Amino acid sequence: LEVLQAESERQASVVLGLALRNRDLLKGIILRERIDCDFAPRGWLHLTSSEEEEQGVCEEVTLAAQHGQRIELWSRRRIRQEFGIESPFLGRFIPGDGTYHPFKYVCGVLARALRAGVELYTRTRVRAVLSDSPERHRVITERGTIEARRVIVATNAFTSRLFPELSAIRCHQSQIQVTEYAPDRARGRVVTSEHGPIFFNQPRAGARAGFAPLLMGGGDDRSMRNPSSRRRSPRRHAKLLALRDTFYPELRGVPPSAEWVGPMAFTPDELPAIGFLRPGVIVAAGYNGYGGSYTTA
Repeated sequence: LEVLQAESERQASVVLGLALRNRDLLKGIILRERIDCDFAPRGWLHLTSSEEEEQGVCEEVTLAAQHGQRIELWSRRRIRQEFGIESPFLGRFIPGDGTYHPFKYVCGVLARALRAGVELYTRTRVRAVLSDSPERHRVITERGTIEARRVIVATNAFTSRLFPELSAIRCHQSQIQVTEYAPDRARGRVVTSEHGPIFFNQPRAGARAGFAPLLMGGGDDRSMRNPSSRRRSPRRHAKLLALRDTFYPELRGVPPSAEWVGPMAFTPDELPAIGFLRPGVIVAAGYNGYGGSYTTA
């Protein structure tokens, strides 16, 4: 038990340290490169859903303090005052975290990379990565072969299709919906909960006169065989609406204005797989829905 406790604390410190470095790097890139991606570091509220989870966030506060980070424990009354949410358990609020528009961010990073001389080949399927030596690798594509000294594999949900030995990185589908003109309770802050599970925020770009679009996703991401599939799940749609109406009862009967799905990669221990697959081939995949928290670092 003592060994297990020591190892779990070490692992938790590694994960937290990676997330903190990632946050600082991401913020630095956005500000330095002046990327317009609706960046709003207004805080993240996580609602606990059990006494056991409450105990866990209390321990998180202690761990964060050891890393010089401030995490606030919010009472049920504070949650009700700030968000109008009736929560049966405590919440954890991280002031420095927040939201951004992932697609706008990616486009901004690519534009800066192209300006710096990077060559980008889109819609080019990779069929295999062959390693002739630690310093020579061939990337076989449908448009020809590229030779490289190093290959970074950042294929996430598609990884096991290229590398069958990484079949433990499994594809799951996330379903997200937007409802326009919701009461602006989140005010740019992120809210998450394992009850659902659910995550939502209200981007600032569409905020007007006390209302803002409500971006909500979750409802138990389902496993899928084909990461290219874009078929929505009626069951997840109903679950998302039920969760939405729990937090925003005023929206009952109001249809979402948009809904879409996308592939994510999950690992057995719910931690990303980062490291050398073999000399010269580096894998960074399996972010379990927290790509924004890990990928930059």
